[in-house]
Amino acid sequence: MSDADENADSESKAREFAVRLLSRREYARQELAQRLRRKGYGRDTIDGVLDRLEELDYLNEDRFVEHFVRTRVDRGQGPMKIRAELMQRGVDGGLIDRAIATADCDFGQLAAAARQRRFGDERPDSLEEKARQARFLAQRGFTADHVRTALDTDPEELGLE
Repeated sequence: MSDADENADSESKAREFAVRLLSRREYARQELAQRLRRKGYGRDTIDGVLDRLEELDYLNEDRFVEHFVRTRVDRGQGPMKIRAELMQRGVDGGLIDRAIATADCDFGQLAAAARQRRFGDERPDSLEEKARQARFLAQRGFTADHVRTALDTDPEELGLE
């Protein structure tokens, strides 16, 4: 088998592996490249395969980010946590900012709903309890403004009762 045949075979197997992964869920380009690297494929093979998958629109970073943001919002996570997770996956910061800005979500209300689900209708009556609830929301990725909104929102305003 010649080197050209070996490279074509390697690229074909890498493409099959990548398509199998993409058939299960969306991936960021860097995330998919890491999976291919762990399988032992070389940089040139990986770049060629990923470029071709982007041409075919099997691999689409915009679609991945939009889906990722939507699922994390549905889980009640805040924008800071969503942003951090996408950065870990190698997604461009500008793309992340656009996706979060267009997420059709009021993160203050989302934080208030998360607080209400976790701690009930009663608002915190002590400084310690307020700090505990604020820590919970911060760990979920909400900003200080979102936390303030959540702690000041009456549960009746959320329509969750």
